[in-house]
Amino acid sequence: MAFGAFMSVFRSDLNPYLIWLFQSQIIQEQIEENLGATINQITNATLKRFRIPLPDDPQEQEAIAEALSDADALIEGLERLIAKKRLIKQGAMQDLLTAKRRLPGFSGEWEEVPFEAAFKRINAKKFQVQASEYATDGNIPIVDQGKSLIAGYTNVEARRFSPPSGGLIIFGDHTRIVKFVDFDFALGADGTQPIGARDGYHTSFLSLSLQSKDIPNTGYNRHFKFLKEMTFAVPETIDEQQAVASVLTDMDAEIQALETRLEKARAVKEGMMQNLLTGRIRLV
Repeated sequence: MAFGAFMSVFRSDLNPYLIWLFQSQIIQEQIEENLGATINQITNATLKRFRIPLPDDPQEQEAIAEALSDADALIEGLERLIAKKRLIKQGAMQDLLTAKRRLPGFSGEWEEVPFEAAFKRINAKKFQVQASEYATDGNIPIVDQGKSLIAGYTNVEARRFSPPSGGLIIFGDHTRIVKFVDFDFALGADGTQPIGARDGYHTSFLSLSLQSKDIPNTGYNRHFKFLKEMTFAVPETIDEQQAVASVLTDMDAEIQALETRLEKARAVKEGMMQNLLTGRIRLV
């Protein structure tokens, strides 16, 4: 275990049970309480005073370590699977959004269209909510330019914005983050730019196309100007646009479902550590 620039090596017959103990709140809280005020370290004398719950039976120690290792293996497996699915989706986006690969039943031409021929900026300032007014729960979700789809909530009905039936795009003017939204919401503060699709264009397809673009990063400045300089490859029929969007959206849904499983698996592992390493739940 490392403390700042210092490292301690433990040798114990309790391994691998001891490994899990040092990852638990039981040890972490004692470390935080005993860290030096000026130097980030803990002495061996301090470590010897740490108190840990320990089952007498070595078989129980082994059973606990095995159960936690199995939980860890599940998490690692999900992380690898999510990474693999993201790579597959990235490849599919590169192929399907550029017509390198066509979906069965489609053979028409694609055209390069400028941003303003396909996209339209939507003025929705009256639906904005300032960051200081975000609540942790409420009737109306707030979508802003941050990474999370939902940034907070509000109960102010006057801030409720209903997007068109095909949804709309939220572009982070400062962050360059692109989101597709097809539910009622309130807009976040400065930098949250709603964008719609013009007639003949599928909003979800355009959102995916915009996500695939490499938008220059100029820091916390405005980036919408770069969108207006771009062109986009678009199928001539809205049916093909919808079909491509559907394939990629299904991939997204699969990844999101796996991420939900991963969050639950992490929560289960945390609960197991709290219960098994304190004796609240016994395995033997």
